[in-house]
Amino acid sequence: MKTLLEAADLEENRRRGARIRERLEQALERLLDEGVISAWQYDRWDEATAEQRDWFDQWLQATIVVEPPDEVLDHYRTLLQEPKALAPKPAATAANLGEQLRAHRKRLGLTQLEAAEQIGISRSYLARIENGSSQRVGKDADRVPSRGVNSVPAC
Repeated sequence: MKTLLEAADLEENRRRGARIRERLEQALERLLDEGVISAWQYDRWDEATAEQRDWFDQWLQATIVVEPPDEVLDHYRTLLQEPKALAPKPAATAANLGEQLRAHRKRLGLTQLEAAEQIGISRSYLARIENGSSQRVGKDADRVPSRGVNSVPAC
C-alpha cells in the first residue's frame, strides 16, 4: 500500500487513514464495475487489524492483488503461442539488395564499416553493393543476407 500511495503522490496521513483506505477501495470497486479489472483483494492483511490502534502502519505494509480482465489474459495467451509462419519474403535480387541492405543497416544504427565487419566483407565492397555499382552483387545476393547484419534478416 505504501508503494501505491507514493506512486499516486499521496501523503501517508495517519489521521486520515480510514478515509484514504475507503477512497482506495472505492476506486478499485469502480475499476471492477467498469471491467478494467476482474478482481482485487488484499494480501498480507488481516481485517481484524483494522480494529486496533495504529492499524494504518500495518495497512501500509499490505499489498493488493489485482486480476486483469479475461480480454487481457486472452491477448497475452495469444502472444505466448507459437508464432504463425509468415509468408516468405521475396529473395533479394541484384537490383534491390543494396537498397534493402542500406535500409536495414540504418535501422540497426550501424555504420558501413560496422556492418561490413559483421557480414565479413570490406567496407568498400558494402558501399558498392549499397550503391548498386558492384559487378559481383548477383553472385553474392544469396550470401550477404544469409550471414546477416546482427543476424537479423536484411529485408
